[in-house]
Amino acid sequence: MRISWRPNISVPKGLLLKLFLIGQLVFLSGCVSNAALIKAGKIYPGMTKNELNRLNILTNQFQHPFAITATRKFYRGLNLEIIAPADKSMYFVFQNVTIPSNPSLLSVHDGNGVLDSYYSSLSDAELRVSRIVQARVKRDYGGIKRSDVDVNESANTERNVKNDSDAVLRDEFSRLPFANRLDIKNYLSDIGLYNASTPCCGYTKAMGAALTQYRDAYHPELNLAQLADVVILLDKVTSAEKAL
Repeated sequence: MRISWRPNISVPKGLLLKLFLIGQLVFLSGCVSNAALIKAGKIYPGMTKNELNRLNILTNQFQHPFAITATRKFYRGLNLEIIAPADKSMYFVFQNVTIPSNPSLLSVHDGNGVLDSYYSSLSDAELRVSRIVQARVKRDYGGIKRSDVDVNESANTERNVKNDSDAVLRDEFSRLPFANRLDIKNYLSDIGLYNASTPCCGYTKAMGAALTQYRDAYHPELNLAQLADVVILLDKVTSAEKAL
């Protein structure tokens, strides 16, 4: 005589439903990817960060662009940001960013901004940022009259522009508002690249030399013959001064 015993375990239907839904979420999280969302037309230039965040609700943390595991590069002062999920499957470029992504261990955080474009490599995303800056420089500085620049310094700059490798840098520095120029001067003085005793008439030239030294020491990848790189360098110096 064979006796079989089965435990009498009853599972509430509500719990079964919850377990089923959790299982479905776990399964779906492996099926959703940004590449698939792009292919489906759900990710597109012009959408907001919040809209992209909502699309990634079923994405695991290694594919989520706004999780703490993501890579973020914020260009302060330019309101541009590059964000990539941990798996580096996509690099998103955002414009109009005044609040960058800043997630915590317990929650994602998107900040604000609008999607400009997306790429499969960081170099392509950085190239896009450079082109955006170049377009802005051409738009904003193409026909500006430098009324706030000392006439003599402007004339000297124009005469020497062909023979002076720092001319573009010095010219761009001269266009900055006085407060920004003062911030940069103070920071470069603090780190020993600008000599405060420099005669007044050589102020702009001395700043050009100091900024060139700063570029060589910290950002040798920038080309000071390109206005876009000049703007990026000035932004980096200002950001460094504010971080002190």
